[in-house]
Amino acid sequence: MKLATKLMIFFLLVSVIPLAIVGYLAYDNGRQTIERDTLNHLISTNILKEGMLNVWVHDNGQRLEQLAMRPSLIEYTAVLALLDQADPEYHTVHRSILEEDLTPNVEEGGFLALFILRGSDGLMLVSTDEKQERNYRESRPYFVEGKSCTYIQNVYYSPTLGKSAITISTPIKDEEDNPIAVLAGHVDLIGMSEIIMQASGLSQTEQTYLVNKFGFFVTEPWFSDGYDLEKALHTDGVEACLEHNDGFGFYDDYRGVPVIGAYRWMPEWELGILTEVEQAEAFAPIITLRNTVFGIGVAIALIVALLGVFFNRTLTWPLRRLVKGTEEISRGNLEYRASTTAKDEIGQLSRAFDQMVEDLKAVTVSRDELVEEVAEHKRVEGDLRRMAVVVKDSNDAVTVRDFEGRFLAWNRGAECIYGWSEAEALAMNIVDIVPKEKRDEELALMRQLQRGELLESFEMQRVTKDRRTLDVWITVTKLSDDAGLPIAIATTERDITERKRAEEELKQIMAELKRSNAELELFAYVASHDLQEPLRMVSSYTQLLERRYKDRLDADADEFISYAVGGAKRMQDLLNDLLAYSRVGTRGKPLEPTDCAAVFDAAVANLKVAIRNSGAEVTHDALPVVMADEGQLVQLFQNLIDNAIKFRGEELPRVHVSAEQRGNEWVFSVRDNGVGIEPQYFERVFIIFQRLHSGYPGTGTGLSICKRIVERHGGRIWLESQAGKGSTVWFAIPVKGGKQS
Repeated sequence: MKLATKLMIFFLLVSVIPLAIVGYLAYDNGRQTIERDTLNHLISTNILKEGMLNVWVHDNGQRLEQLAMRPSLIEYTAVLALLDQADPEYHTVHRSILEEDLTPNVEEGGFLALFILRGSDGLMLVSTDEKQERNYRESRPYFVEGKSCTYIQNVYYSPTLGKSAITISTPIKDEEDNPIAVLAGHVDLIGMSEIIMQASGLSQTEQTYLVNKFGFFVTEPWFSDGYDLEKALHTDGVEACLEHNDGFGFYDDYRGVPVIGAYRWMPEWELGILTEVEQAEAFAPIITLRNTVFGIGVAIALIVALLGVFFNRTLTWPLRRLVKGTEEISRGNLEYRASTTAKDEIGQLSRAFDQMVEDLKAVTVSRDELVEEVAEHKRVEGDLRRMAVVVKDSNDAVTVRDFEGRFLAWNRGAECIYGWSEAEALAMNIVDIVPKEKRDEELALMRQLQRGELLESFEMQRVTKDRRTLDVWITVTKLSDDAGLPIAIATTERDITERKRAEEELKQIMAELKRSNAELELFAYVASHDLQEPLRMVSSYTQLLERRYKDRLDADADEFISYAVGGAKRMQDLLNDLLAYSRVGTRGKPLEPTDCAAVFDAAVANLKVAIRNSGAEVTHDALPVVMADEGQLVQLFQNLIDNAIKFRGEELPRVHVSAEQRGNEWVFSVRDNGVGIEPQYFERVFIIFQRLHSGYPGTGTGLSICKRIVERHGGRIWLESQAGKGSTVWFAIPVKGGKQS
C-alpha cells in the first residue's frame, strides 16, 4: 500500500470516526433532554390549568351562593312562589327580581342566564331568558340536587342554549332555613375556554383542550373550529386518558400530526385534559444539530481527500532534501537538516542523516548553550527581584510563580489576604491555595499562558491559611525573556468576596421585590373584587329604603338616606376603578399589531353620549399601527379624551390627537383647551386617587390607569399644561413593542 494511501485512510479514521461518535452522543443526549423538559412542561401545564378551572368554578358557585342569600331576593322569591301570574303584584315582584338581582349579575359577566325554580314543583318562576319561564325542570339534576346544597353539573350539551354548558344551582332558604326555591345559572364557558386555550408562549404549536367521558371535544382545539361536542377523538392520548390514567406519550393528534402529549383525568369533572406540542417543533433544535454534524463530516472527508492528493504529489520531497544535504555537508555546512517526520524507510534514512550531522557539532554547540543558559537564568532572577521590590507594598495580592506553580514572589497584600507569610509562600505551590475542585482549571490556565495564549482578567477562587474560600478577581501578566519565550507568571489578585455576597443579596432583594409587587397586584384585585358583593348588598338596601320610605319620614331622614345612597355609589365607583387599575397588570393580553385609528374610533364611540352632551369637537391626525394590547389602548385613549371633556373651560371642548415617530418611539399627544393644571401638580395627577378639582366627578384613577397601561407597553407618559389655557398629555410607546406582563 502506498504511503499517500495510508495517510488518507489514517486521516479519515482519525477525523471522521470521533466526529461521528461525538455527534451521535450529543444528538442522543440532546433528544433525551428535550423529551424530559418538554414532558415536564406539559404535565405542569395540565396540573396548573386544572387548578385554575377549580378556582374558576368555585368562584362562580360562591358568587351564586352570595346572590341566593340576599334578603331582598329571598323576600321577593317567597312572595313570587305564592302569587298567581294573573295577580298584578306578581309582575311587580317579577320585575324587581330581574332588575335588582338577576340581570345585573348576568351583565357583570360569568353567567349566560340566571333563573329561579319553585321549590315545590320545579316551575321556572323568573329567568333572564324570558322564553324559558313557566317551564318545569322538576327532573333536572340541578333542581333535584340544588334544593339541598350547591350543585355543579358537569359539562353537557344544552338544547336550550344550543351549545355546551355548566349549570350551577343553590337553594334559596327562608329565615327558618327551609328551602323555598332553587337559584340556578348557566355558566359562560368562555372563561373556561380562555383558561384552557391560554398559551404559555414557549411553543407555537402547544395546545390544551378538554374531552368528556365519551371522547368528544369540550373546548375548541387550537387548530380547528366547530369541534365543540361535535367531533369524537380516538388518539392514543385520549384513549389512555378516558381509561382514567395520568401520563404522557408520543402519538398522532386529532389532525394526524405527530405530537408529544401529556394527559390527565379529572374525576370530579368527568373530563380529561390534554396538552400537546408537535414533535417537529420540539425536536427542531436537535435535528438542526444532527444536520450540522453531518455537514461537518462531509466537509472533513473532502478535506482529507484533498490532503491525500497533496501528499501523493509531494512524496519525493524527503528524497530531494537528502540529496541536497549530502552536498551541503561536503561544503562544511553543519547547520543543514533533512527535517522530515515520516515513519517509512525514507523517514528513517532522513533522521539517521540528521543525527550524523548533530553528532559532528555536538561538542561545540553544547558548550555554547550551557554558557547562555546560566547567563539567562541570572538575568531572570534579577528581573524578578526588582519586580518584587516594586509590588511589595501593594494592597492587592501580587505574586510571581514559574510554570510548575512554585511561588517566586509574594507581597504584603498577599500575606494580608491569604494569611501565609512570604517565607511560607515561597515554599508552596499554586495548588496549595486553590480549592481542590478548581485545581484542574488553574493548571489549564497555566498551560495556556505557557503556549503563548493571551488571557484577560477573570474570576477564580482561592483558599486562605485558615481554610476560608475567597472569590478573587485576577489579572495575569506573562513574563518573557528577550527572545519572547514565557518564563514566569505574575498575577494581581483582588478579594471580591464581599462584593459577590452583596451582588447575591441584591439579586435576592430584587426577586423578593418582584414577588411582593405581584402579590400586591393580586391583593388589590382580590380586595376590590371581593368587596363588590357586600357593597352591592349595602347599595341595594339603601336604595330599597329610599324607594319605600322617601317622603314618609322627616326631611332629616330623607337627607340621611340620600347620603347613604350617594356614599355607597361613590364607594362602588372607587372599587370598580381600583379593580380596573389592578387588572392592567393581571388581565393584559399579548402585544399585537394594533391600528391606532381604529382604537381612536372605538374610544370616541364609547364616549358618544359625553361628546354629544358637551358639544365637544374630537379630531385626530394620521395615526400609526403599533405593537399594543388593543383593549388597553382603547381604555388609554378613552380616559385621556374623557378627562379633556370633563375638565373643560367656558368654551366648547376641543380635543386633538396626533402622533409622530421619534427614533425608536411613537410619541402621541392629546391636546385640549380645558381648565389646565399648575406645574407643581404635574407628577401628582398620575398617582392613584389624587384629585385636584373637587367640583368635577370621578375618583382620581383615570390618569394612574393611563400611566400603568403605558408602562406595561414599555413606554412613558408626561404632561404639559398652563392653568386656564388647556393641557397636553404626551405618551411614548416603543416602535417594536415593550414588555408583556
